[in-house]
Amino acid sequence: MSNGAPKGRKQRRMTNLLLNRKFQLKYTGMIVGLSSIISVALGFFLIEQMRVNSRMLQLDAELDVVFQEQLAQSDAKMVAYLVGALVAFNLVLALGAIFVTHRMAGPIFVFRRYVRMLGEGQIPHVRKLRKGDEFRELIDTVQDAVESIVVQTKAEIEVLQRAQDAVGEGDAAVSGDLEQLIAKKRASLPED
Repeated sequence: MSNGAPKGRKQRRMTNLLLNRKFQLKYTGMIVGLSSIISVALGFFLIEQMRVNSRMLQLDAELDVVFQEQLAQSDAKMVAYLVGALVAFNLVLALGAIFVTHRMAGPIFVFRRYVRMLGEGQIPHVRKLRKGDEFRELIDTVQDAVESIVVQTKAEIEVLQRAQDAVGEGDAAVSGDLEQLIAKKRASLPED
């Protein structure tokens, strides 16, 4: 590692954080949008309360111009801090939402691949999800379904082999068709 760049697993995680941009950004946007609405409402409420308190203090010090200037500066500073804190909160929330949706997008990506494989006549080798990924019950259901398909396919291969043996050399065309079907079913099975 001569250039000091991170290698391996950490580098892959950072480059693949947005596995399904549309899904992840949609839900992140919804979360941050709702949080922004709440933040703006809360901010207006707090600023209004601060202004009321400042007006009360100004009444006590009507003739003290220096105090009124300090009060105005203090109010402006508080507004800036409040806006900054709410913006920072929403940015942190957005990053958190990206990480959370990443834990959903990964399994969705894998499920889509499995469904595509099944549609192409291939039986996928179902792997366990990463620690922290969502949809564990769904992957268990997919695993059970794939195991059932494997058992059924192996049983079909046995029936086809018996049919091929029964046909034997008597009908070469049928025997060849059965051999192709057997080979296709064997090729569809996941590698162990």
